[in-house]
Amino acid sequence: MSAASIVDSVILVVSAVSSVQLQTVECCVIGDAVLEKRKKQPKDKRGTGVIVVTKVDLIQGGVTGEKYASVISDIKSLTLHTNFENCPILPCSISPSSSSSSFHNSILSSINLSCGVPVRPPPSSSPFYFQIDHCFPSKGVGTILTGTVLSGSLKVNETIELPTLGKSYKVKGIQSFSSNVLSIKVGDRAGICVTGLDSSNLERTVAVTPKSLKSIRGCLGKVKRVRMFKYGLKSGTKFHMSLGNETVMGEVTFFGGKEIHEEGLTVENVLDRDYVVQEGYVDCWEERFVDTVDPMRYKTTEIEEQYCYIKFDRSIYVPRKCQVIGSRLDSDFECRLAFCGEVVVEGEVGDRLRFYTEKEKICWVSKLDSKFVRQEDSKEIFFSAVCRDLFGKGAQMNNFKGLKIVNKNGEVGHISEAFGTEGKFRVEFPKGLDTDPTVGDEMHLKFRKVRGDKTNKMWQDHIKLPEKVNRKVIVEESELPKPPEKKKAAPKPAAKSEKIDKLVGAVDKSKGDGVYIVSGLFKPEVDVKLHVGDSIAVAGKGLTGQIVGAFGKAGKCKVEISGDVEVGDKIELV
Repeated sequence: MSAASIVDSVILVVSAVSSVQLQTVECCVIGDAVLEKRKKQPKDKRGTGVIVVTKVDLIQGGVTGEKYASVISDIKSLTLHTNFENCPILPCSISPSSSSSSFHNSILSSINLSCGVPVRPPPSSSPFYFQIDHCFPSKGVGTILTGTVLSGSLKVNETIELPTLGKSYKVKGIQSFSSNVLSIKVGDRAGICVTGLDSSNLERTVAVTPKSLKSIRGCLGKVKRVRMFKYGLKSGTKFHMSLGNETVMGEVTFFGGKEIHEEGLTVENVLDRDYVVQEGYVDCWEERFVDTVDPMRYKTTEIEEQYCYIKFDRSIYVPRKCQVIGSRLDSDFECRLAFCGEVVVEGEVGDRLRFYTEKEKICWVSKLDSKFVRQEDSKEIFFSAVCRDLFGKGAQMNNFKGLKIVNKNGEVGHISEAFGTEGKFRVEFPKGLDTDPTVGDEMHLKFRKVRGDKTNKMWQDHIKLPEKVNRKVIVEESELPKPPEKKKAAPKPAAKSEKIDKLVGAVDKSKGDGVYIVSGLFKPEVDVKLHVGDSIAVAGKGLTGQIVGAFGKAGKCKVEISGDVEVGDKIELV
């Protein structure tokens, strides 16, 4: 897997005698992951795959018999929705014959075509990474490290680091195919000679540019479930994780199925956000309740990718953006490889992911408040309603003030105050309700419970409260003042400015949400309702607002002002 960047083609070999076996399934998974990496290259240059069916001369009927047709059917089921799906399937025999010669020529031709034009990244674009497959001492010379250059380049007299030992060594010499060379680059097979290294301390490992690899205890990967793994993938389970040259146990947390499916979530914005809790890997988000794991051996539908946070049992060294395979190597499953993908973020990032569960409580409209006129469209609508059955009697409403409530049409309001002592409460809708509610309508308190949050908070960050709009009280004709019954002429009502221009009011009390009670702005005999909608100003602060209603019978009024207003501030009519 760690050599995927230098592989130009993959040959999947299947025996015509035994057909698809356990090792065939796992080789298909690994080969598919390698070819997936190659897809980042230009289409006309990337390598493809080749499937070879061997021993066709040992089955009845050869390539024209029923057995061969059955093997081909098994192969097509196995490679469905993989990078092998459209690869050529070629027969091959083990006995020398004219037909076997033809088979071999076809295979060689297909391999040549599948390689495309090999593309290697410039050596200077990445650090040196050398996968060591053998280490031995050479008397009088030093210790020889043989392997393959997977990235970068190296010259004689440069220094390499062996991360597993935590030590660096100077390169004394380099050989490639039995010839001394001064340098090697990505894709080369070579032997590197160093001194001062005890070969008995090493197994299969890597040599790298000093300080280019960091030790990590976790990572974030974008992975896909292996279709042939017929068991569910549960979050919190431990798998054998193969990354680069390392295999280590790691605990997995799968997430992002909903966000990828609905939002097209990308690697660039995967951190520092919320995710719905997933109990395990979900093959297809739309079918999560009916088809989480297909019991059939080979699934016939495409599996959606997801993110996976992996926490390792120990620190490991891995190259950047390397591929990862999760498996159950201790099992006797038909396919032990569970999922595969690519590391997108190295390091422990669990604290930058917040997982939540959707919660909802239902209440009902108990009483409707008065309608108001919305100034922006002159529509008569409700701006508030009294609701019930969300809290018990004696509930401390101050603890719930500000919680957002959503009606059946998706319009958002918030709890503004308690209503009586029976657990009822008033819900204010800043923009008003475009559809008239009725008593008995459902209202919904939607919130999220964040995993690991010990405060038991109801999180509503994802629900946006609309901006408040201006409104006026509706004055019915029957509410207008009637002339006195006495025959003597009633005093002529003063013009608005005649009696009140010289009066200055003061803020007595704040009602919350920008609404205040003002006294002294009108004389007791003035009908305040006639002045609803009039503009006002806060003396000395440059703040303005409007009168929204009367308050009692002593000339007090309700005003609505946006800004920092305090009790005692002077209020004037504009």
